[in-house]
Amino acid sequence: MSIFKRSPLNNPLLAVEEILVPRAAVERMHGFLAEAGRAGYEGFTAWAGVQDGNTFYVKQTVIPRQTTHRTERGLYVLIESEELFALNRWLYENAMTLIAQIHSHPTAAFHSELDDEIPIATTQGCLSIVVPNFARSPFALRNCAAFRLSTRNTWDEIPFRELKHLIKITA
Repeated sequence: MSIFKRSPLNNPLLAVEEILVPRAAVERMHGFLAEAGRAGYEGFTAWAGVQDGNTFYVKQTVIPRQTTHRTERGLYVLIESEELFALNRWLYENAMTLIAQIHSHPTAAFHSELDDEIPIATTQGCLSIVVPNFARSPFALRNCAAFRLSTRNTWDEIPFRELKHLIKITA
């Protein structure tokens, strides 16, 4: 059984069954995450684009202005409200929508409590992808943890067998 459901009229992202991501967008995302990782920090990016029926076309990797923090409880990335406003304005002006937030973790890929509580991609149907080991290895979906925001506003894990059919990296 697939976790992907047909969309209610008010939420078209739930209908997305295929996300086409240009290799250049993947390389920009991974390069930024790896650079942050070399400095010992997590990094945050997002994919934005347009939807046509059940297909979403990523047009841009977005790298918002962010600050990274190291605390006794671990690492985290903070994107201030002014930057979130600027991101939303940019999306509106460019007629794009966020489909995924992608960030790195220092070790294993999983969705932390903080990831659950303060996402940037907040529309049901959006994805949250976590890249392990500070993005030290070449990017591979198989190594990532991926989640989709459900109609219950919970982040449901996407098994790799479904993820590889959902996200397709294009030339």
